[in-house]
Amino acid sequence: VISKVHAINPIHLEDTGTDTGKIPVDNGILDLDNQELSDIERTDYLSSKMPVEYNGGIGKPDKFLEFLEEVTRSQEDMKKLQEFVGYCFMTNTAKFGKALMILGPTDSGKSVFLDVVRELLGAENIAQESLQNLTNNRQWGLANLVGKIANIDHDLDPEAIQDIGTVKKITEGKPI
Repeated sequence: VISKVHAINPIHLEDTGTDTGKIPVDNGILDLDNQELSDIERTDYLSSKMPVEYNGGIGKPDKFLEFLEEVTRSQEDMKKLQEFVGYCFMTNTAKFGKALMILGPTDSGKSVFLDVVRELLGAENIAQESLQNLTNNRQWGLANLVGKIANIDHDLDPEAIQDIGTVKKITEGKPI
């Protein structure tokens, strides 16, 4: 039965998601340009959505900004982290070709930042593969990225990354 349904009405992975500038959230689809929320329709083939409800921008972003000010060295670093979170919300494109590696001493806020991003994006939308597993092994790490918004791994193993080309392909959204 499943094969017949797929044959009658195929939906390809590249046809899923939302238009640029729109983010699916629990209570609808948020248009970032006009801050309006629309209902999710049956014809919206969403491959993922953020596990948060949009409430018209009412909340406590100041707490997050205070945290970022506390753990970053400069306003420029703070803005880079904010910008990177914004890239994660752009689930329908990898055109920016960005990856983020956070370096710093123990207990400097790196894991807290990554945990906040994980909560925003939702655990179901996150892969947790090491760079070594994605590049050095013939394991199934790459397959675990399919349908995920981000790959967040808290530690970088000291083992060398043998195939940096795979990392480039992943961040650029190229077929692998």
